[in-house]
Amino acid sequence: MESLAGVTPHYDALHAPWCGSYQAADHGLLFGPQLACTHVALLPLPRGRMVAGVYNIAGRGAPPRLAALDGQWLQHLAGQVVASVERVFHRARLLRSGVVDPLTGWNSRLYFHARLREELARCQRTGRAATCLVVDIDGLHGINEHHGVSAGDVALREVGARIEAQVRASDAAAHLGSDAFAILLPATAPALAAPLVERILAAVRAAPVSLAPDLAVPVTVSIGIAGADVGTAVDGDRKAAADQWLAEAETALHRAKRAGGDRAVFSSDAGTATTGK
Repeated sequence: MESLAGVTPHYDALHAPWCGSYQAADHGLLFGPQLACTHVALLPLPRGRMVAGVYNIAGRGAPPRLAALDGQWLQHLAGQVVASVERVFHRARLLRSGVVDPLTGWNSRLYFHARLREELARCQRTGRAATCLVVDIDGLHGINEHHGVSAGDVALREVGARIEAQVRASDAAAHLGSDAFAILLPATAPALAAPLVERILAAVRAAPVSLAPDLAVPVTVSIGIAGADVGTAVDGDRKAAADQWLAEAETALHRAKRAGGDRAVFSSDAGTATTGK
């Protein structure tokens, strides 16, 4: 709390609810003068033996009812605020644990499936295509075997960072698990995804990945590309359509791997063109 004393002098030693008249010199950073406040209540929010924050309330006009409130009632109110905030944070932690991959910090496979279903619904409404990319790191298994799993994790995070640097803010990306990432390109036909695919391939192969101060290895990726089959995304079966869409991208990825890696392959419904070095 001492670090917040510059916000208002009352924060310096606030261990119990405080009520009083609004003073611009003391409370101007909490409530601007344009609000024309006349009285203020500051409720410290306890967490164990510490004060986790302050709930600030201001009023205007007469009578100043806040100043007349009982201190115990204000402490009870502060406790209710803390409980509500804790519930919000707990729910956010639960949601985050399900949609964020802890290793890479990318969204999880669960999140990506949800985004695929949402995008299929949008495709149905607008009639515009969308594209799914599955990106797999070539040779990550060998890195794990020869240099250890921790080195493989370093390579996974570095390649993920290089991919992320090429992805648009409007795209959705996820770590599917193991050595595979996925990218959803809304309102983008598969043929229009080629420039992004080329940038990803070039960014990954541009420089070796440093696994340790004296160890760097060249890394490449393979990419499978599939467009949304909007006709199969019927109401009530969008999950199956999303699964099929992702499966088509993964099948194209396997073809790219079998062809030697460091390339991209389109799914059969978008042609058989490949791109590589």
